[in-house]
Amino acid sequence: VTVAKRGYGSMAVSNSTGSQIINILIGLGFPWFISNLAGREIRVKGVKEIQVMAYFQAANVVVFVSLLLLMTMHTWRPGDHSKAQLGMGKGIVLLGMYVLVTSSYAIHLFVKGV
Repeated sequence: VTVAKRGYGSMAVSNSTGSQIINILIGLGFPWFISNLAGREIRVKGVKEIQVMAYFQAANVVVFVSLLLLMTMHTWRPGDHSKAQLGMGKGIVLLGMYVLVTSSYAIHLFVKGV
């Protein structure tokens, strides 16, 4: 939040995204790596539900890419060093998508009876 308040919105978003990627890679990858080194079999239950969660997350990724990357295409030209802006509108859309996807998945679980 401090970085975003100082005018570095892109840095704040990339930091939050990068930290989540590291959490997933270390949090899932390292224990699985250790289990494989020990010769233990890893069983994954609920593959169908994991696929459904992946579809909901894919919607988040599409919106994230369209808001943060495609909206900054004009800054990709050589010699154009203007900063990407993360304004109130984009922030509201990102937050809204989070609420929408989270509540949609909760409704999916409720309808399914889990």
